[in-house]
Amino acid sequence: SEGAVLLAARAAAGWEGWDEVDRLLAREAWIDARFDGEARELLARSAHEHGNDTLAVANARSALLEAKDPRARAKRSVLLARALDRQNDRDSARVSYERAAADLPEVSDWLLLRAAGVTQDATDRQRAYARVHSPVARERVAWTEAQALERAGSLEEAAQKFDALGATVSALRLRASIPSDSAGRVRIKTALLTYVRSHPGTADTRQAVEVIDTFIGTTPVGAGFSASAAIPRR
Repeated sequence: SEGAVLLAARAAAGWEGWDEVDRLLAREAWIDARFDGEARELLARSAHEHGNDTLAVANARSALLEAKDPRARAKRSVLLARALDRQNDRDSARVSYERAAADLPEVSDWLLLRAAGVTQDATDRQRAYARVHSPVARERVAWTEAQALERAGSLEEAAQKFDALGATVSALRLRASIPSDSAGRVRIKTALLTYVRSHPGTADTRQAVEVIDTFIGTTPVGAGFSASAAIPRR
């Protein structure tokens, strides 16, 4: 029966069997007529996990149209916002995050942070931050602003924000992407190598090595300087 198919699809989603979700639901004719759009919601989640953002947007929009209660509407608004965000349709993503925040007051601070993170205009971002009230969410405002500046292309300003947060590698990664003279590139590469040597075995160190790799063969930093040599042996 249709209900049994939906139940099986829910179970498959529970263990992240997204191929099974697609197999069960994608060709069913009833998914827009029954169960208030839940099948479309599952297909939107599957498309998101498969990286098919166009299909995720289409399914999330269809699911949203069928939502009958505020919580379902909010959950589907977040699904739609995430897919729009990955398509870099930031204005539409912001609207969807803000709609979800209105329906989910218990997590509205986090959804407002997401909305701010996709907002291009700095004044509009500040308005969004002013609506964030919980202390733990407010701790993320500076991080959100740094990431928003990066997405907006204000790379040096974003790097300064990351510096202030102690995110050295993120700051250096951004500065490495800003055109500079050879002396400036040497300084960045040297700083990255110094970081790698003094912070062995961390995720930031791995990121630093990846950034260094973009320099290898293009900017000399002196004898003996290489990413592999910089990583301490254990």
